[in-house]
Amino acid sequence: VNGQPNHGILMRSLAEGVHAEYLAREDGTSPPRLEVDVGSGPASPLTIKAKGELANGVGRTLSDKIATAYQPLTSVVFQPGSEGKDGGVRSAQSTDNFGVAKEITVSGGADPEHLLIQFPTDRIPGGSRIVSARLEVYINWLSSSDPAAEFSVPRMTESWTEGSGDSWNPGDGANWSTSDGSQNWDWTTNHDSSTA
Repeated sequence: VNGQPNHGILMRSLAEGVHAEYLAREDGTSPPRLEVDVGSGPASPLTIKAKGELANGVGRTLSDKIATAYQPLTSVVFQPGSEGKDGGVRSAQSTDNFGVAKEITVSGGADPEHLLIQFPTDRIPGGSRIVSARLEVYINWLSSSDPAAEFSVPRMTESWTEGSGDSWNPGDGANWSTSDGSQNWDWTTNHDSSTA
């Protein structure tokens, strides 16, 4: 939306030993979902007026000219389908890809596993005002009972191919700068944490 290439996002665990399994689009029941609220126009000045009558019959008008109004929001929903993709990478199986798996694992620790998702955002005009965005992934299983287990969701900075280029090591269609792709997500922006 802001003119940068859309290579998707990566979800990784920030907690040692936390293991979570999410349903992929191939499962068919609860695929990843992104809902974006888009402002459909620029802000407009607005004057609010209220008229009333006092008990003695004298009328009064109150006016506020500092309010700003926006056009009604448009909600756009994205799910990986024929135009989007999801997959996983695992350090312990560094040459395998998991682009057709029905579940994708995210775990931290010595053998980390990450979830990759790319939503096609072409239905949002460039330069649009994004009011909010909500990512939903269906968790099928979580090894930790800690509700504060943290995950980060940075944006990907390199392209990848589901089913052939989404492995931990480069050379099969992914242009990873390093073997685990760690230089291929952006830690300078959009480095937000969320809980399970």
